[in-house]
Amino acid sequence: MYFLLSIFSFIFGTLVGSFLNVVILRHGTGMGLGGRSRCVSSGNILKWYELIPVVSFIIQKGRSRYTGAKLSWQYPLVEILTGFLFLLSFKNAFSMFGFLHDTALIISFFFFTLVSIFIVLVSVYDIKHMIIPNQFIYPLIGLSFVQLFISLPSLAFEIPSVWLLLSGPILALPFVLLWFVSQGKWMGFADSKVALVIGWFLGVSQGFFAIIISFWIGAVIGVLLYLYAKILKKKTIHHVPFGPFLLTGLILSFLYNIDIGTFISLLYS
Repeated sequence: MYFLLSIFSFIFGTLVGSFLNVVILRHGTGMGLGGRSRCVSSGNILKWYELIPVVSFIIQKGRSRYTGAKLSWQYPLVEILTGFLFLLSFKNAFSMFGFLHDTALIISFFFFTLVSIFIVLVSVYDIKHMIIPNQFIYPLIGLSFVQLFISLPSLAFEIPSVWLLLSGPILALPFVLLWFVSQGKWMGFADSKVALVIGWFLGVSQGFFAIIISFWIGAVIGVLLYLYAKILKKKTIHHVPFGPFLLTGLILSFLYNIDIGTFISLLYS
């Protein structure tokens, strides 16, 4: 049963990821989310078998059936990423509740998947457009704040401590200062909103570790992109969105439950 539910979680995630691609592509264009999906290059309405997550992209060899134009790798990557996050959501919920508390398992699973949805929206849109829409980050902020009032694993209502309530603003403040001092050149203001999410989800110690990891990952990716541009003799890449790295740090720190104290002890052990 556990294996089957894991597979179902991944497949369900890829289906949701297919929809998230639509949201990302249509947001800010004036197009609504209704109506049939169309081929970007020809405008033809896509058939159902052209909309199977990942599989359709592979069968069509990454090209449009109508014009032969290359399809964006965003489609399968977002679908796989969302499927992977849904799988992690199920595994995390199961590790807390198992099959002995089915209601709690279902509630926590859908909460984690909802968080995953907005993580994907924020990350991918930031990569594409170097901006994080409020419509994507505000729900993530709301979810991070709400979970402060939920006790796990009982799912009972609880009043958080002042320290927990301040954890988000504490981690967000340095980003706000960097944005203010540099007038947006060093850091976007939206990154402080992501740091707010990290603080409320993880607390100060674990959240601080998540931010450190995000800077390391960002530095490595930045160097690789710079070398890639040099090798191909392309224009140097000046801007890399930081939001996706922050959210990657959030996921890694949450999964492995590492805070800054544990991290320091591991370095000197």
